[in-house]
Amino acid sequence: MSADKQKYDDLRGDGRIVLFLREGRVPKYSVRLKVPGSSKYKVLSTKTADRNEAVRRAMDLYDELYHQVRTTGSIHSNTYADVLERWKQSRLNSYNDSSKKDRSNMPEHTRWISLVRCGLI
Repeated sequence: MSADKQKYDDLRGDGRIVLFLREGRVPKYSVRLKVPGSSKYKVLSTKTADRNEAVRRAMDLYDELYHQVRTTGSIHSNTYADVLERWKQSRLNSYNDSSKKDRSNMPEHTRWISLVRCGLI
């Protein structure tokens, strides 16, 4: 199946869930998802060649992604490296800003609470 002949099925009719069959030795369905509140698309495999199963999985994947965007505000999840980098940057900013209080004398549990409140953990 060439790219111009590839069949795209818009499951909801609004472009949010688009199902299509990928080429390969064992063709499998993939889905392109667009969630309100996000400006990006996410393409995922349904890992099945059965269309009915692919439709069910596509709907489930949309629901999971919609929930993720509503809770985190992003279509992509944060990796540990991303969170660690933001934490390092916040630490550097706190040391560079002399108007903030010195946090080096903070008890350990207070530092953890601060990190949790900032969403870094």
